[in-house]
Amino acid sequence: MSAPDAVPLLRVRDLAIEFGPPDAPLRVVDGVGFDLARGECIGIVGESGSGKSMTSLAMMRLIPEPPGRIAGGRVELEGRDLLSLPVDAMRDIRGREIAMVFQEPMSSLNPVMTIGAQIGETLLLHDPMSPARRRERVIEMLGLVGIPSPEDRLDAYPHEFSGGMRQRVMIAMALACNPKVLIADEPTTALDVTIQAQVLDLMKRLREQLHTAIVLISHDLGVISDIADRVIVMYCGRVVETANIADIFERPAHPYTEGLLRSIPSGSNSGRRLYQIPGTVPSPQDRGPGCDFYDRCPRRMPECLLAKPPLFDLGRGQAAACYAAAREAVS
Repeated sequence: MSAPDAVPLLRVRDLAIEFGPPDAPLRVVDGVGFDLARGECIGIVGESGSGKSMTSLAMMRLIPEPPGRIAGGRVELEGRDLLSLPVDAMRDIRGREIAMVFQEPMSSLNPVMTIGAQIGETLLLHDPMSPARRRERVIEMLGLVGIPSPEDRLDAYPHEFSGGMRQRVMIAMALACNPKVLIADEPTTALDVTIQAQVLDLMKRLREQLHTAIVLISHDLGVISDIADRVIVMYCGRVVETANIADIFERPAHPYTEGLLRSIPSGSNSGRRLYQIPGTVPSPQDRGPGCDFYDRCPRRMPECLLAKPPLFDLGRGQAAACYAAAREAVS
């Protein structure tokens, strides 16, 4: 695999998202930031309600307003802040330079339009060409993502495809204009294990061939480990740990990351009940001034209740928002 460029393609800084009335907002994403290089894959992982999907929608400027709004931060693609662009300019970038594969393909695809027409619609919007050339490009994309006999499946409808094939169509649609950044939100969640592996292998192959940078969002660290270079762990709308993929598995620093790793099925826990992190993710209105993981944490300390921990630099590109991890790193 080729090494990613040193200069970030995408920069996210202090991203904040709120819902509800402006005089009493609920913050669901708070201070998220990361860099993404060309050809790199970053995995964003966390339980439902951690803010992963909201972060991805904000990068695409797809937060529904109202009731939501991007309350602060920057999302820079090659130096341009996407959050400050006019709506028409962002519409031109969305799909052409930064594209997204949504979680459930059946609800994302139009059931009364053929597959070819839906992919062709993306090309028509961003890359005007003759109808004949557009048809060739659609066939080319369907072949690229592994749809058998693409020239024969061009005029089929979504319900005529399996779940895995529909997800491939979504990927073909997202990649039709050769975007620089692909955001994939839980692209394998609704698929069985075999098809999951095929979709991940497809994304790895496309990344290698097209040098596309990928943001892969999942609740499953096992899925992330198969493709990502680096991992961002989110909890209650905040980044609680970030590290290279090998370091996350070899020496996780945050207790929440440790819990996620223990929850991954493996041969060693075959026949036994899977580990489950005790408690539940607190809702935005129930989050106090201290660490949001306090009630579920086996390493909690009194100081954790006083203020939310910042991301402490632990060295080797790893950081964790944990007072205990920071103390252990200097001891």
